Amino acid sequence: MPDEDGALTYYAMLAGFSLLLIFAREATVAASIWTCIGAHLAFLTVNRILLGAGATGVELEVAGPALAVTLPLYLCTAVVAFSLLRERADRRRAQKFGS
Repeated sequence: MPDEDGALTYYAMLAGFSLLLIFAREATVAASIWTCIGAHLAFLTVNRILLGAGATGVELEVAGPALAVTLPLYLCTAVVAFSLLRERADRRRAQKFGS
């Protein structure tokens, strides 16, 4: 069963990360790819810090249960933030182009 739990967690995080990148792409009026690149780099950096992968210059020890809550919470927060920015960008696009 542990392998199934790991796979479920992996696919849930992958789906959430995909939403993050979709919302990040449209979070600016110009729909710049650089927003996605920045979101991706920030996500990877936070994951490396939380998972203790090293090479980040920051050492942080997070226990198993705290890590199980922290990563999904961070991902959900980022998705909500980018979705709010996307709505704001959509309103600004509508004003700019008169739709």
